[in-house]
Amino acid sequence: MRLNEKEIENIICNSVTENLICRALELRPGELAKFICGLANVNGGYILVGVEKDNGLLKPKGLQLAFDMKSIMNSVDKNLDGTCQFGYGYVNVSGKNIFVIKVERAKQKILVDNVYYCFQNNSVEVRQIEEAKRLSTLFISYTECDTPIVDIIEDKIREKLQDKIKVSRYTGLKYKDSFKEFMDTIQEHDYVLTVVSDTYLKRQACMYEVGEIIKDHHYKDKFFRLESMMG
Repeated sequence: MRLNEKEIENIICNSVTENLICRALELRPGELAKFICGLANVNGGYILVGVEKDNGLLKPKGLQLAFDMKSIMNSVDKNLDGTCQFGYGYVNVSGKNIFVIKVERAKQKILVDNVYYCFQNNSVEVRQIEEAKRLSTLFISYTECDTPIVDIIEDKIREKLQDKIKVSRYTGLKYKDSFKEFMDTIQEHDYVLTVVSDTYLKRQACMYEVGEIIKDHHYKDKFFRLESMMG
């Protein structure tokens, strides 16, 4: 994965802090692995070592080239559980050598020591602790009248995937009142299946939910729709 030096220079010079973790010095493989995990589980982004954040401004401090970053990054990779795409290297900004790690958004959850981290405010936080052999999770949104067909769908999914997936089901929320709860639930699942019927289309709450999901530019990676002739 190639680093875009102009993009990195723009981030630092213009203090663009979105999806960014910066540290004046951080060489511990375990900590760097957590940072990569946290970014990969959200939107991806950059880790800048040799840069500090001061009152909202990014200031390049530099990192000595003598550090064996290749060995450190090999150790980092061994700490990551899951397929995670990232690239790294030195970039010179304002005469300072900055070590840059670019992290792509992961398609599935990435863990470090069986812990699930997510990016939050220039750092990462623990969201939930996973089992070593984590099940993929599927969230099904539907209306009560479609319960018979959803029962069939779930039975077929479990028959095909057996113990490889955990299925959660939901029949809708009160309009807007609990939408944050709904979105939090969606974000905790690997995939979302919406069973769309005539009744589903007529419900204001259901359409509000779908509309808000579509606004999230990540929805295509996890969102599936099934049209039902029932209801």
